[in-house]
Amino acid sequence: IGHIYWSILAFSANLSPTVISLITNLVLMGAIGILYFALARELGASDLVALISLVVVALGTNVPGLIGWSIIQPNDNGVWWAILGDLRTAPFIQKFSAFEAMTLGLSLYTGLVFMSVISLRYLSRFELITVPMFVVAITAVYPHIFPIAAIVLVGLIATLVIKNFDLSQSIDRKTLVKLLLVSGITLIVCAGILKVYAIDTTESIIALSSFKESAKKTVAAGLSLTPFGIAMLWTWRSKLPEDRGSLLILGTAFIGSIFLNILMRLGALNEYKFFFTAGISI
Repeated sequence: IGHIYWSILAFSANLSPTVISLITNLVLMGAIGILYFALARELGASDLVALISLVVVALGTNVPGLIGWSIIQPNDNGVWWAILGDLRTAPFIQKFSAFEAMTLGLSLYTGLVFMSVISLRYLSRFELITVPMFVVAITAVYPHIFPIAAIVLVGLIATLVIKNFDLSQSIDRKTLVKLLLVSGITLIVCAGILKVYAIDTTESIIALSSFKESAKKTVAAGLSLTPFGIAMLWTWRSKLPEDRGSLLILGTAFIGSIFLNILMRLGALNEYKFFFTAGISI
């Protein structure tokens, strides 16, 4: 769908699809930057810290891999791959120079994370509709990351249910029930979209990684993502209980991304893209 979108824009503007892709990628990169900066400020970060977090995301979460692969030539024995991780996981900003739909998918994912955090504070009819719509849009545009989008949606619902048991933070139960119903319909629609995408293929789109593959990805994820996990735990301890809901959603997305990267096997080893969703989530 992303390529169809670019083709329609290119036809309307009388420009080549590659030029339109470059323009839209610049716009999407700016949108991600604004959303991520706003998300950091929403969580209580200062302007400086929010800007630093934006730079870290731009570089990507696999900083050891970014440095290591600039020194070591890729080989086929898998040793360095296990230590440094997939060469494609960093830098994040480099993805916006390619003609692919992943930039659309990750932009939508950033919007989903942002709106999920906002929903904890201002759950209204707008958020009630917008959050599920982001999940459907991600599934339609870039189905590779549908699993983590579904996890974020479920994490939001779980966080709202937990808050509902706290009388000091309770929300309107009718609104919560509506969100549950809309989310159920959303997942059914997404399942239908995935079914349509799978019609023209006889091979399994998603499979489980072998033990050896999972072990390699665990080492790489541990080296690159552990510092960010520690930072998240430190932030959790410094927050008041009523402010931890946002971190619960982000932590669910972060941990979910790690496990999806380790346990899943997508075509062309595309599970590396969950490194990016992990980075956006922290």
